[in-house]
Order: sequence, then structure tokens, then C-alpha cells
Amino acid sequence: MNVTWEMIAGFAAVLAAMGSGFAWLARKFDRLTGKIGRIDKKKVSHKTCIERRKECPCVAEFNRKLKGR
Repeated sequence: MNVTWEMIAGFAAVLAAMGSGFAWLARKFDRLTGKIGRIDKKKVSHKTCIERRKECPCVAEFNRKLKGR
């Protein structure tokens, strides 16, 4: 099998396309991880907040004082 310049150029073109595709995916992944890193992790859902509030000793004491009036 004879290797021609067209074969080498085609192989180089395929490698360049794959490399640029991987670079594009890497940029997208970096942007996604950056957005995930900026999410405020101190926020919780409303349901979780209600459950935590029920277990909080401060709220329980406040409710007892409020009912004791």
C-alpha cells in the first residue's frame, strides 16, 4: 500500500477535527464546573427548611413560650 500525501493530509485533518472537538468539550466542561461552583450551597429547598425548623430547639422553645401566654 502506497502512502500518498492525500492520505497524510486526510489523516491530519481527522486528527485536527478530533482535537478541536475535544478542546470544545473541555471548554464546555470547564464552564459547567464553574457554574456549579458558583451555586450557593447554603440554600435549601422549602421542604428541607420546614423539616429543619421543626427540629430546631430555638423554634421549639419560642413556640412553647408563645403557647404559654
